[in-house]
This record gives sequence, C-alpha cells and structure tokens, in this order.
Amino acid sequence: MPDLKAIPISELQEATAKLFASLIAQGVSEIPLEKEQYWRVYFHDVFNDEKPEPVQSNVGEDWDDLKAELSDPSGIAHWHAFHHLAGLMKTVAYADLRGALVAPASRKIS
Repeated sequence: MPDLKAIPISELQEATAKLFASLIAQGVSEIPLEKEQYWRVYFHDVFNDEKPEPVQSNVGEDWDDLKAELSDPSGIAHWHAFHHLAGLMKTVAYADLRGALVAPASRKIS
C-alpha cells in the first residue's frame, strides 16, 4: 500500500456520516457512558518519535468544549474542536466495543 499523503475531507465526512447513519438506522439514538474519565496523549505528542505520557481526559468536558467551540460567533478553532471530537469518537468506539450501542428498548439495564 503506498504511503498516504492526504485524506480528502469530503471522503472523511462521508465515512463519518455513514457510520452515524448506520447507528441511527439500528435505532441507536444516544451514546451511553460507562465512565467519563479516559486516558489520552496530548495531540501534539501523538506523532513524536518518543513515547508520550498519557493524561486523563473527560467525556463531559469534551462534549461541552466542542459545543462551545461550534457556537462561538468569532469563528471555530478547528484544532481545538477536532481535539475534543477525537475524544468523543473514542467514546463511541468504546461503547460499541462493550456492546452498549443498541436501540433503547434493547438496552440491558444493570
């Protein structure tokens, strides 16, 4: 496989839309949270050659900061919005991995 040089934004947007459309078609209307705290590395350390130190993050803070960023009339700081979106996408992936992405009527209450 040749080295990837760029990712077309329109294709990434389409892929993301298909993923969410698939969940919605299955009756999934929300992402249930098991935990709010999670581990990540600072985004500016992700591509360093040295091993980065993990830091704790919070799903609620990611959600609040993303919504605030998108509602800012002075303009979006894309790096900041995508930084928080990445944490939220990991939350979706974790929910799916543990079997929590099901329609509300099918969800087990524990």
